[in-house]
Amino acid sequence: MGGICGQIALESPQFEESILNGMVTRMPRRGPQVAELRRPGIWFAALDPEEPGIWPPNGREMVRDFSVVLDGTIDNAADLARDLERNGFGPVEGSAGVIAAGFRASGPDFLEKLQGSFAAAVHDHDTETTWLVRDPFGTRPLYLHRTRRRLIFATDLRALLVDPSVRPDLDPAQLRVLLSLGFNPAPQTLLKGIHKMPPGHLIRIAHGKVDVIRYDQPETRSELDLSFSAAVDGYRFLLDRVVRRCDSGGRMGVLLSGGSDSSALVYLRARAGGPVSSFALGFSDVDELEDERIPAWQAARALGAMHREKLIPSDEIASLFPIAARTLEEPVASAWIPPYVRLIESTVGQVPIVWTGQGVGPVHGEETGWKWLLLRESVDVLPPIVGRVFSGVARRLPALGRQSGGSRILAVQEERERVLSPFALFDDASLSRLLRAGHIGDAETTLRILDRWREPVRDRDPLTQALHIRSRTFLPEAVFVPAGRIAAESRIALRFPFADAEVIRWLDRLPAVYRLDGGHGKRLHREALSEWIPADVLVRPKRSLASVVSRWFRGPGRDRAADWLLGPNAWMPSILDGVRVRRLIEDTSRGAVPIDRLTLLIHLELWVRETLLGRDQ
Repeated sequence: MGGICGQIALESPQFEESILNGMVTRMPRRGPQVAELRRPGIWFAALDPEEPGIWPPNGREMVRDFSVVLDGTIDNAADLARDLERNGFGPVEGSAGVIAAGFRASGPDFLEKLQGSFAAAVHDHDTETTWLVRDPFGTRPLYLHRTRRRLIFATDLRALLVDPSVRPDLDPAQLRVLLSLGFNPAPQTLLKGIHKMPPGHLIRIAHGKVDVIRYDQPETRSELDLSFSAAVDGYRFLLDRVVRRCDSGGRMGVLLSGGSDSSALVYLRARAGGPVSSFALGFSDVDELEDERIPAWQAARALGAMHREKLIPSDEIASLFPIAARTLEEPVASAWIPPYVRLIESTVGQVPIVWTGQGVGPVHGEETGWKWLLLRESVDVLPPIVGRVFSGVARRLPALGRQSGGSRILAVQEERERVLSPFALFDDASLSRLLRAGHIGDAETTLRILDRWREPVRDRDPLTQALHIRSRTFLPEAVFVPAGRIAAESRIALRFPFADAEVIRWLDRLPAVYRLDGGHGKRLHREALSEWIPADVLVRPKRSLASVVSRWFRGPGRDRAADWLLGPNAWMPSILDGVRVRRLIEDTSRGAVPIDRLTLLIHLELWVRETLLGRDQ
């Protein structure tokens, strides 16, 4: 729920107070409390509505120690504190104090012991070395800008814009990446000169030298030798352990759709003996098949949760898109975001911590594209002649699939194409027609960004590689960070137990086919949950907030989208062909194409107005 920012000297330590103060001011939603550390080589600030994550506390001067600012939560902080004090590295106070003592004990190797979601800055006053850190799966963001004299960082992208050296210019290459994938994977952002820490990485700054190091390197090159039934038992045990670790024991809630994932979270919390509240969002003018309230109420009643629901009219979605644009640090192709704002708001004043089942789909291959990778794998066991025929067909099937209407990003070598083809939102041919100025940026850039994330599993099968990439790119940037931003706006701590780092690392070691069943995802996950929740809940059709947005696009949302993207105040016509944009709006309103494409363009348009142009929405 907190936020951090600061300046790090690369040459002589000459800082500008207006920049640090400006960054703090640009993060007002983080709460009234601000704690600062001003030392010769660093100026740090931590913000939080209750207790800023900072060490030393209260600005205390400490000899030969470490300064730390922390945004996030260390789940095993108490256990680590006991171990550190037992070994003579105490006293330890709070999560930031744990990191300081841990770095004193073993340097950045201590990061391997941390469990939780966090972004942090650590400074060693003895060696004048600073580390910037992002957790292994990027639950918390950390944005950076570097000049010759200093490096500034913040957990809010807009905070960096207070530095006069930062020009808010779009990067054409990254605009292409955004339109291709629906998000910008780290380390790039949509703006020139602003980068973000990749998940599981640290940056070391010492004596003017800046090094980027990947510290999270779990074993992924070989598979665990487990049968499917043994994997189910192991996964069930792991989920139970992770949920207990995420449970602080106080008041907490679950975002409950009535489906299997959120219902299982309610069950696991209730089984641990703690009180649990559940929250659902409903719309006043949708049919029963799209309304989450009925199944959510049924699940809450069966599992003993204290249930609350919020009802809003569907036409309120039009006002939620601009709110999302002001909240999000970067535009993404996620249609669930606007109504999610109201769902999170319904928890305010009720509980301080909320669990969500989000992240299960990307981790377990629930998206449509994975079935084609599974089909391609199956042809390897066929006779050579038959296999070549089926391989040729399988390579063309994605072009007929739902996910992109031509999902291959580029006609590249077959191996990379097999792994990377399910990721495209707009394929290369579509972008050539859509972009007003023709090709913007290098189309190969998109593939290179994705390709670098498959290195730890390059020797594994293509399905494993694709799922691994998805969990390190799409999951943090298009799920964790947007949802966390919305929760932070309401001062709610949001947790993703089913997409915890420990869970994903373990799944990386299993045969990827354990996660898919006939081309449909969540095979292992559903089998594990079957012991905990009723069968009718397990097979209940998936409902999502995105379906309500899709319905809205088929009605009043069509004209509203046209006004945003093509109206007199629109920025979009300066980069995209208006005829193609209007066709996309019409196709989306007819249900002929996925809504993610139109959602991305709207998020991008409103984000540019809010962040770069300062226009009213």
